[in-house]
Amino acid sequence: MSIEIDSVRKRFGDFEALRAVNLSVERGEFLALLGPSGSGKTSLLRIIAGLDFADAGRICIDGADVSALSVRERNIGFVFQHYALFRHMTVARNIAFGLDVRPRARRPERAAIAARVEHLLGLMQLDGLGTRYPAQLSGGQRQRVALARALAIEPHVLLLDEPFGALDTKVRKELRRWLRRLHDDMGLTTIFVTHDQEEAMEMADRVVVMNKGAIEQVGTAQDVYDHPSTPFVHDFLGNANRLPARVAGGRATVAGLDLPAPGVPDGPAVAFVRPHEFDLAAPSLSARGIEGTVAHVFANGPILRVEVDVPGLPLALEVEAMRGTTMVAVPERGARVALHPRNIRLFADR
Repeated sequence: MSIEIDSVRKRFGDFEALRAVNLSVERGEFLALLGPSGSGKTSLLRIIAGLDFADAGRICIDGADVSALSVRERNIGFVFQHYALFRHMTVARNIAFGLDVRPRARRPERAAIAARVEHLLGLMQLDGLGTRYPAQLSGGQRQRVALARALAIEPHVLLLDEPFGALDTKVRKELRRWLRRLHDDMGLTTIFVTHDQEEAMEMADRVVVMNKGAIEQVGTAQDVYDHPSTPFVHDFLGNANRLPARVAGGRATVAGLDLPAPGVPDGPAVAFVRPHEFDLAAPSLSARGIEGTVAHVFANGPILRVEVDVPGLPLALEVEAMRGTTMVAVPERGARVALHPRNIRLFADR
């Protein structure tokens, strides 16, 4: 099912949670809503589900306006971060719940419900666990039960609100790979809320970066990482060094370097350089770089992370490099070095 979100607004008292959000989700797409706490991603997800209603705007599913329809009428599967399983029900009864509570005219026969539950137990790799209770399961197993319950009603759309937030790192990695395969095999349209950048980048066809109730950028994971359209996106996605700059006449001054600044208006600006986009070398008169002093060196296997204090900058610059490539040897603390940025992105500092 395709989804159209048209000029959706939502306020909670004086707080504007969503500001005229427009978004199209393609049939069969796995879309990630990514942003910090308070950015509006969960509010948008709940409005799509029908758990909340917009103050203005429309939600359309396959061309039909569902803005005024209830959760049940929208036939959407929703998976919460903390499972929301019924502790007094067995796994099988939890999965069957959405079918059991349907009006009699739309409720399948008991045998059909049981068959659907058994099929989902197998699909979720929960064979033989139907008679257990949620407290008898691991966190990863409980999350699969929650997902099975959402899928039992054969939803048009699957919505997930940080479903792996309560799990440890190893289980999260296993489940997100498994969920992506499940999405592809079942042909679902899935919208996934997360503040975890790695999850969004690994799982989603497209990433929607949200901030303060609005969409900052939409694109593939690689596109928004390599070509951030705003300072917020650059700062939020991945690690980045932020340097003050000034632009005049199409040229920028950044930590003593003179650089081209096409399209950036005159005045204060901000420059971003990711740690792996610096080359680190000894100071040289022939190749000027950003000179500073090594403050710390951290080794993590083949990766070196070096912090460099630069006069005039409030924070140390962070450099990442593979041993034997951009560095001839591991620099010592206190050594003078020069940083040569391979890529700098400039934005007006508003």
